[in-house]
Amino acid sequence: MLLSLLALVADAATLPGIPIPFDLDEEGRWVLSSELPTNLTEAGAQPGWILREVDGLAFDNPAMVQFRVASGPARNIQLLFSIPWPEGEAPEAPEAPEAPEAPEAPEAPGADPEGAEVTAPELPEAILVARRAPLIQVEEVAFLPWPEGLQPPVKAWQESWSGDAVLIDSKQETWLLDEDEGVLLRSNAGEWTEHGIPDVFWGLSSATWAFLSARGVERGDVDWARGRLGRAARRSSFRGESGDHLVVQEDDGLRVWSVGWPRGTPSLPTCQPRVPETCLTSGMQILAELGERAGAREEAMRHLGLACANGVHRACYESVALEDPSTAEDVTACIGGDVTACNEVAADRLAFDPEDPEDLVLGLLEYACELEGSGTLGERLRRLEDVGQGCILLSSAYDAREMPDMALLNLDQACVIGRADACEEAADRRHQAFAARTVRECEDPDLPIATSCVDLGQLLQQGEVPVATLDDFGAFLRGCTLGAVDGCILLGDYVDRWGIEHARVQEAESQLLGSCGEGEQRACVGAAHLLVRHEPRTEAYGKALSLFSSACEAGLGEGCVAGAEQRRIGYARRIEAPSQVELWTAACDRHDAIGCAGLGERLARSRPELSSAFTAYERSCELGHASACSKLGQLVERKHEPAWPGELPADTYLERGCTNGDPEGCFWLAEDSLPRKGEPPEETYLLLDQSCEGEYGSGCAQLAQVHLERKTNFDEEIAARHLDTACDNGHYDSCRILGGMYLRGRGVERDRQKANELLERFRLNARRRHLRLGAALGIPYGAGGEVELVLPIPVGPAISLGGNGAYLPKAGSVLMLIKGEGEPRVAPDLQILGVSGRLYPNPQGRGLFGAVGVHQLVATGGDLGDDQRVRTGWNWRMGIRSQTNLFYTSLEIGMGQFGNLVLADFEEGEPGAFPIVLPALGFSFGFALL
Repeated sequence: MLLSLLALVADAATLPGIPIPFDLDEEGRWVLSSELPTNLTEAGAQPGWILREVDGLAFDNPAMVQFRVASGPARNIQLLFSIPWPEGEAPEAPEAPEAPEAPEAPEAPGADPEGAEVTAPELPEAILVARRAPLIQVEEVAFLPWPEGLQPPVKAWQESWSGDAVLIDSKQETWLLDEDEGVLLRSNAGEWTEHGIPDVFWGLSSATWAFLSARGVERGDVDWARGRLGRAARRSSFRGESGDHLVVQEDDGLRVWSVGWPRGTPSLPTCQPRVPETCLTSGMQILAELGERAGAREEAMRHLGLACANGVHRACYESVALEDPSTAEDVTACIGGDVTACNEVAADRLAFDPEDPEDLVLGLLEYACELEGSGTLGERLRRLEDVGQGCILLSSAYDAREMPDMALLNLDQACVIGRADACEEAADRRHQAFAARTVRECEDPDLPIATSCVDLGQLLQQGEVPVATLDDFGAFLRGCTLGAVDGCILLGDYVDRWGIEHARVQEAESQLLGSCGEGEQRACVGAAHLLVRHEPRTEAYGKALSLFSSACEAGLGEGCVAGAEQRRIGYARRIEAPSQVELWTAACDRHDAIGCAGLGERLARSRPELSSAFTAYERSCELGHASACSKLGQLVERKHEPAWPGELPADTYLERGCTNGDPEGCFWLAEDSLPRKGEPPEETYLLLDQSCEGEYGSGCAQLAQVHLERKTNFDEEIAARHLDTACDNGHYDSCRILGGMYLRGRGVERDRQKANELLERFRLNARRRHLRLGAALGIPYGAGGEVELVLPIPVGPAISLGGNGAYLPKAGSVLMLIKGEGEPRVAPDLQILGVSGRLYPNPQGRGLFGAVGVHQLVATGGDLGDDQRVRTGWNWRMGIRSQTNLFYTSLEIGMGQFGNLVLADFEEGEPGAFPIVLPALGFSFGFALL
């Protein structure tokens, strides 16, 4: 307070921002000082002039006038002065006029005895216009008393991660300044750092600081202002008013000052660590606009460091360039997309302390590792190797920080973008970690985990697990004994491999049957999974069904499912056990998702049971069986009236199945939005991609078709990969298409052997069509139709019967000519009929074939009238027939005999005859049905 009073006294005879000196005369009036600046004296100003008005405001309250002058922007200020008379030159007062007669009244003070008022002569006036200099205006806007419960703070202001100003009182309780409401609130602000006003803030303007308050105006230089406000908290707004606000701690509360900067003063940006991108932006702005001012580089470094630490990795490079200008060129190249430059900067920084890399190094390497996902496709492909190297460096840095999970994550990233060494290292680490965990969980003496034993057995099948004491058979046996059905099933595979008489298999049977006899139903299920591998005619096969049924009755859903799946053949027919549908029902009643799905599949075969199938599928879907959700969607699409209770749109079920991991559901969900031609919507493409990733053949085939329609080399390569997956997963038309691509070298290297293998795979596995209808063209058939019926023989070569026919107007003359008759005036018509049998080397009725048949050519009409000319003969042919889902094409060649040419028909009495043998060539196409 004493300093404030001294400041007020010192400034009592000056106006804020106006360089005109004043003195106080004996009457306390402001008069121009005797030491006036030269520019004022040259303008005619004289010491002793009395200040009367400032901008039209009477100068009778200096504190208020000073406040008015200090407020607002720099501007011209009009000062009105009274000029005192020179000593001895003041004019005499004018003589009072004669007063009129009036009633007697008391004399007024200062009046002439005659009643006339006497006034002193007015002083001359002068006006000076002065320019008020820019000021940094600090105005008090609020005072916040300490809230109840707060003990006076013992620490300076802190800043939370979210950018809020925080106080820690003597009880170590945290109080947050709510700048919107202007109150202190008790809070759990989490982590915080010390908050201070940066040095560059004080150098934003060289203007004088002016504090405006009810006590008046105090002025001083930056050091004086910093002494008063240096420990304040800086806020960018307060109670809805934007702009710099400084909050100062005092003994009994907080005083809030707003700071008004002179026009043209650059702003000092702030950032919030919770939105780290703002810190990158503010740091770069400070460098660009305030870089030459004291403290600007340090403040920019602080902002960039916050952005770097919170995941904006470009800020890490900007920070390095600011700290070490020699790296600026490499940093610029890095930010422009040069991954090699990024790696060089990061590697040099990592070399400072490879054993304990700092956070900045991790940020640098994170940026380099993430560049794979930015830029055009060409740019991304060109820099994959360098990005992979950055990810490997980052993995080594995390290893040094003893963060193996993050190290593995970045090895995976390097693997994805093509670094084979990273793939091997990541796979090895993951395998080791998984193996160690499964061994611990399976071999735990107190709480072993059944599923971990199954996982361990599968790992042991692939290779050695050094820390395991069990072998693969022992791990599956332990898992089966603990109740893992998968373990029992995998244990049964060893029966197929070793034989039912193998000592370890018999030992396992005895062990499981012994536990089963003691009432352990899960062991009964395990034993049954071994017994069901026996010959169906044996008693053991029947006993398996008994064990499955008893486990089902005991409440084990997996026993019900296994019993329902067991074939009722051999000795199993003698066992009194529930039917398969009853076991499926029992499994479903026990909330077994697979059981409900099996029941739904069985019931859906009968149309009267569709409603029950819907209920079973719905329950399985609700229990988490993704495939059941997809089947439910397909079932709902089948025509039925009325709607089933609780029925939802089909897409709802398909989406649920897809979301839960069933690739078939993704495919059917995408199918409705597939256009006939052109690019599918992005959402549809992603659904197809998801279906193909789940190795659903139809999904991969459709996805391949999307890429083939784009007709680019790159898309053909992608399509080939999808077709290969589709072919491996039962979509055999994809084998045919891929075979054609190998034959022509589209999207793959030309490989005739591979093409033949794929085409043969298609011929052997594609769905058989029993009826073909189409058109045929050729010699001597002309143009007509054909029909072929493939006999329903389930195995072995396919045999078909076919027929063809054609009607050729005016083409029957040839039969008259070869009979020795002359050229007819009116040519007869020609009818061609034929029947044949074809033999295919595969059961699908496609590919190469051989055929034999008979045919008949009949000429009628024209000059023949009611007569006919007929030729009957035989033919043999060989050819190849190709077929897609609904269409087929065929090409065949061969020979045909068309009766005999009798010489006597041309020259009477001439003996002899010759068979007419002609080549046959035909092409046909049409629809493959049924």
